[in-house]
Amino acid sequence: MKKIEFHYTTLLFLFISILSGLFKEMSILFTILLFHELGHIIMSIILKYNIVKIRIYPYGGIIEYNELLNRPINYDILIALSGVFMQSIYYFIVYILYLNHIIREITFITFCNYHYSILFFNLLPIYPLDGSKILNLSINKILPFKLSHILSIIISIIIFILLLVFNYNNLNYIFISLLLLEKIIKEIKDHKYIFNKFLLERYINNFKFKKIKFIKDYKFNKMYKDHRHIFKIECEYIPEKKVLKSRFKIDL
Repeated sequence: MKKIEFHYTTLLFLFISILSGLFKEMSILFTILLFHELGHIIMSIILKYNIVKIRIYPYGGIIEYNELLNRPINYDILIALSGVFMQSIYYFIVYILYLNHIIREITFITFCNYHYSILFFNLLPIYPLDGSKILNLSINKILPFKLSHILSIIISIIIFILLLVFNYNNLNYIFISLLLLEKIIKEIKDHKYIFNKFLLERYINNFKFKKIKFIKDYKFNKMYKDHRHIFKIECEYIPEKKVLKSRFKIDL
């Protein structure tokens, strides 16, 4: 059974909105967020990803998976983009209702403000937002897995700092930025674990990637997603599983 959690800050936002008389605005905001996450959930189910938990934050949701890092890049990109796709469908539904005078103009304007804010905010390349996932996966198509993750973290930090500088007087952004900062720090701390998981999956599982990369010596940091690797060690060509076996024996 999938577990849905509301982060305490989300509940705090809802409580404040009731006290301040902004419950209608918050209701519109969270329906947009829920439709956005619904897109990720539907695509995850279609691609048979194992969802463990869905946690709702004020800026959106985070879905936790019990899944392989070595799933196809294009599958992961589809999941990352599906939230934007579902949110856009919701926008057109509301727009049609507005054109047919079922929704008042003031409500539609409020909806549009939240819709575009969430849409563009989620596409920012900052962990754990969709934009960062899309960027990281795109870089993975041309650069090794480890380097792609490092670059994604660096870009995430740079964009985070720039936005904080230009929004230092925006209390809402400062509050949300603290939540984002927590996720960025966690991603930095988990870097080594993520890379080792990427390698261990390849040692344990028999992936049948069509693309091949040749690597000199024991340079595991040169390994790519969606590729199998042949290591050239001295004058011998060795498949990656055999080389990884030696690595994990040493680690153990």
